[in-house]
Amino acid sequence: MRSAYAQPLAFDGHVQGTINLYSERAGGFPAETRTAVTVTAGQAEVLFQAVLRAARLNEVITQLREALTTRAIIDQALGIVMARRQCTAPAAFDILRRSSQRRNVKVHQVAADIVEAVTGQPPLPPHFGDPPVTRNPGTPRQPPVSR
Repeated sequence: MRSAYAQPLAFDGHVQGTINLYSERAGGFPAETRTAVTVTAGQAEVLFQAVLRAARLNEVITQLREALTTRAIIDQALGIVMARRQCTAPAAFDILRRSSQRRNVKVHQVAADIVEAVTGQPPLPPHFGDPPVTRNPGTPRQPPVSR
């Protein structure tokens, strides 16, 4: 190897990698090649940013779905406790919270146990489908395609 060229790939102000070129000739990278590598690195940075943002969004979506699911189970158990103890929602939640601390398990697990004890089955989590695709109000509907 007689020459090398490295173009950094940066994201969020930090170098995350490099594009490396090697040549058997000394001075083997003319200005056009270095410009092409710089442009390619810029495009790779944009792509990397988009992929990373999409991964972060998917992680947030997963966390939100888990939170909504556990909240739905807790709400079912709150209703059961409120009916059995003739108490308010805050008082019922305090009962769940204290039981959670005493048993050293999460509140949603205590809630799931209560629902299962009453119904004989584990609680069913709510179904969260992807939101429907909306269309522009001025766009006419397309008839279904027959095959």
